[in-house]
Amino acid sequence: MPNTCYWPSKKPFTLTVTPAIWNILETEENIINEAVTSITIPEFSGQQELVKYRIWDGRVDYFSVPKSGASFQDMSNGARICLKGVKFRATVKGRVELGKKVFGKWVQIARMSGDIKATCENADVDVVLAWNDFKFTPTATVNSDFHIEFTHHLRNLDFLRHEIQKRVRHKVNDEVPKKLVEVIEQEVNPKLQNFKEKMIAKGYSDYEIEWNVENNALQISIKPK
Repeated sequence: MPNTCYWPSKKPFTLTVTPAIWNILETEENIINEAVTSITIPEFSGQQELVKYRIWDGRVDYFSVPKSGASFQDMSNGARICLKGVKFRATVKGRVELGKKVFGKWVQIARMSGDIKATCENADVDVVLAWNDFKFTPTATVNSDFHIEFTHHLRNLDFLRHEIQKRVRHKVNDEVPKKLVEVIEQEVNPKLQNFKEKMIAKGYSDYEIEWNVENNALQISIKPK
């Protein structure tokens, strides 16, 4: 977040953005968690031989970044936030119906329901922040892989393990970057624009920008011309 500045008259000053910007978004009003845990997993159903199945009501219900997992990397006119060891968990409901053929027709003989948990313990999240006149133009990518666990009653759905894994991974890798971009555009950029307005009000209307990453903090040096 923008640091407190005492606005020395026409003297250079530095705006410092640290990985704490991520911690603030993660904890204040639960902004990041609410965005990520709003992601849902589409339902699907089908039949394999004499087993009918339905998977539904899936959603990401846990998201966590280790406090030491966020770091900055320098880049031209911006920065990159690398998040390591990111944890996700998604839960979906499942139902399996076992049947047999009677006179050529499928007849149900048993039905079981339960939960299916998909967990990822070590995802990588990269967020590139391109600077554009006191706004970040963000792009994000997620690389995750999930372990699938069935409750005891759903052991007959083990043949769906890879399909569920693929669907959850695709949804997380596709939707989480969109949510992160949305948060940066809606929560971070307005604060930066407000900071710019205060600069202009203090006479900083013509300036040069220099970038540097030092001690895992992004330093934006603003030098009036």
